[in-house]
Amino acid sequence: IGADAFSKCSNLTSINIGAGIQEASWLPVNVTEITISISKDNPYLETDSKAIFAKANRELSVSIYISAETTYDIPSTVDDLSVTSIGESAFRSRSSLTSITIPKSITSIGESAFSGCSGLLSITIPDSVISIGSHAFYNCSSLAEIVIPDGLTMINGNTFYNCTALVKVTIPNNVTSIGMQAFYECSSLISVNIGSGVTNIGENAFSGCSGLLSITIPDSVKSIGRQGFMGCSNLSSLSIGKGLTSIDYDAFANCKKLTKINITDLEAWCKLDVGSYATNNPLYYAHKLYLNDELITNLIIPNGVTSVRMAFAYCNSITSITIPDSVTSIGKKAFEGCISLTSVVIK
Repeated sequence: IGADAFSKCSNLTSINIGAGIQEASWLPVNVTEITISISKDNPYLETDSKAIFAKANRELSVSIYISAETTYDIPSTVDDLSVTSIGESAFRSRSSLTSITIPKSITSIGESAFSGCSGLLSITIPDSVISIGSHAFYNCSSLAEIVIPDGLTMINGNTFYNCTALVKVTIPNNVTSIGMQAFYECSSLISVNIGSGVTNIGENAFSGCSGLLSITIPDSVKSIGRQGFMGCSNLSSLSIGKGLTSIDYDAFANCKKLTKINITDLEAWCKLDVGSYATNNPLYYAHKLYLNDELITNLIIPNGVTSVRMAFAYCNSITSITIPDSVTSIGKKAFEGCISLTSVVIK
C-alpha cells in the first residue's frame, strides 16, 4: 500500500489490517483518531493497542504510534518478542505527546523518529541505544533536557535541530563527531559539555545557539566546520584545546560579544589554519588571547614553528612579537589589526 493512500479521508474511523500486510507506513497522519486492528493471522505486525510494531527475525521495531495518549512507556516485549528499535518517523508529528520512556532493549532510534513532537517535555534514552538517526528530534520545541546515551558514537545531522527549549547538553566521550546542524537554532542552550572523544564539529552544528555564554573545545577536536558557531550572539568566552588544526569559513561569525579566547598550547595555535579571511578567526571579535588564562602581550613564537598564518590577526592584546629563525614564512595579513603592536623582532 503506497504512502498517503488514505490521506485526507477525514471521516475514516476504522482500519482492519489483514494477514498479508507487511508494514504500516501507509497509515494516515490522523491515525490517532482511527481504530486500528490487526488480523491475528498477520505474521509481520504486532500491536500493544498503542503502537504498531514491525516484526523481523523475532524482533520488533516500533513502526507507528497510534494512540492519542500523551505519555507512552515503550514496552520491552510484545507477545514474548523483544522490542529492539524505534523505526523511521514512528512518532513523527505527534504534537500531543509529552513524555516517552524507552526500555533498555532498544538499541537504535530511526531517522525523524520524534520529529515534530512539539509537546514532548521529557524522554529517557538508555545507554543501550548506540544509534540515533538524523532529524530524530527535529523541532521538538518543548524538550528542555535530554541525556545522550554513553553508547552513542555519532550525533547525526539535524538530530536536535530547532529544539528551542533545550537548556543543557552533555556529549559523552564515546561520541567522535557532531554532525551538520545537529543543534541548529537551539536558542535556549546555555551549557554544552563536549566529550573528550569528539574530533569534528560539523557545519552549523551550534549555529544560532544564542543562549551560549561559554564553550570549551577539548583537545580531541581537530576541526570546526563552516559556520559551526555562527550567530552565538551571547558567547563571551571560548577555550580551545591543542588538537584544533582548522577553523572553517565564518565558524564564529556574528559572535560579537566574544571577549576572551583561551588556549593551552601556543605552538598548536601558531599552526592553526583559519583560512584566508581574518573574520574566520574568533579573535576578530574577542581581540584578546590568553595562554592558560594569562593574557598574551609579549608574544614569543615557539622555536620550531615554521610558518605563521592568521592565527593572531586582530589580537589587540599583543604589544611585541619575537619571531625565531625556524619561521620561514609569514602569511598574508598574519598580524592584521594588531593595533597595540609596537615592536617586532625577527631573528
